[in-house]
Amino acid sequence: MTTFLLTGAHITPAVALTQEIFSRFPDARVVYIGRKKNKPGRKQVEEEEIIRVGAEFIPISFAKFNRFISISILTEFLKIPGGLIRGLSLVKRIKPDVVVSFGGYTSIPIILAAKILGIPIIVHEQTLVWGLANKIARSLADYSAVSWAKTISGKSVLTGNPIPREIISAKNKKNHPEILFITGGSQGSQTINRLVEPILPILTKHFIVYHQTGSLDSHSASRRIGMTKSREMENYVSAAWFSTPVVAEIFSGSKITVGRSGANTVTYLSYFGIPSVLIPLPISGGGEQLANANLLAETGLGVVLNQDGLTSEKLLKEILRINKNYVEIRESGAEKAGQLIIPNAAGKLLDLAVKVL
Repeated sequence: MTTFLLTGAHITPAVALTQEIFSRFPDARVVYIGRKKNKPGRKQVEEEEIIRVGAEFIPISFAKFNRFISISILTEFLKIPGGLIRGLSLVKRIKPDVVVSFGGYTSIPIILAAKILGIPIIVHEQTLVWGLANKIARSLADYSAVSWAKTISGKSVLTGNPIPREIISAKNKKNHPEILFITGGSQGSQTINRLVEPILPILTKHFIVYHQTGSLDSHSASRRIGMTKSREMENYVSAAWFSTPVVAEIFSGSKITVGRSGANTVTYLSYFGIPSVLIPLPISGGGEQLANANLLAETGLGVVLNQDGLTSEKLLKEILRINKNYVEIRESGAEKAGQLIIPNAAGKLLDLAVKVL
């Protein structure tokens, strides 16, 4: 039985790869090592998602590497020895045939352990800008896989960004687009939540609004920013996060999306051809979210708004402008955006993993 060990902080491509593994190797074992839950009794998003597709989940803690100096840096450094020991212990116990990393600080101890133990390593980068953890990991990897043609360099292999099967299937559904999907990613965005709150009464007159709020979905947090009443509004549905099958349904019926510009969000928007308002996270590593947003903007399908100085009124004006010109924007941008997507990315990434077995 072949054992695949997946690790990192980007769960969506890991889910897609897991589905591809089980499709090709039904008797395989897939283990995902991810972030340790930060709230007792509450699962991390990646834990729920990876278990849903049949893989095992194991949590790990490790130092979070930042690109800037902060007061917490000493505390983070103190986590390094324990994390490295834990990583080596886990990899020895699991005995994987190959390790596939999707970036993020939790992947570092697993990659180092795999290298020490002589286990083949594949590193996959989802964004246009290599993340700090993946920069470290790719120097140790047998193969480095990238998601976008613009990112190819050196010995990297273009596989594309793996898309879960529920998302792929949802594209073929003939849903009439009437949804405005607001999302700050799996962790949510306080900035976006605050921007949309005052204009929800107007937005819900034009759309059915689905809002992924992230950690602000708790009642107490909602009340602090005045969102409690909004949750009782007609044509408004909110949740801390939507599972992949639900997200697939939302995207298949989305007319416009408002959100951050993480790699997976931009992948989905390109795949479905959805006109979008993108508000990149200013402090994302190496400016990766801005690069992702600009990639979609170049196709004409996305509009990039700088978070600094952005008001609810400006956001509303842009959403309504896109709605008014929806047909023209989609017809001119969807095909170009679709050309960014590499077909069967999960299959191509698995081919790399099988190659080193």
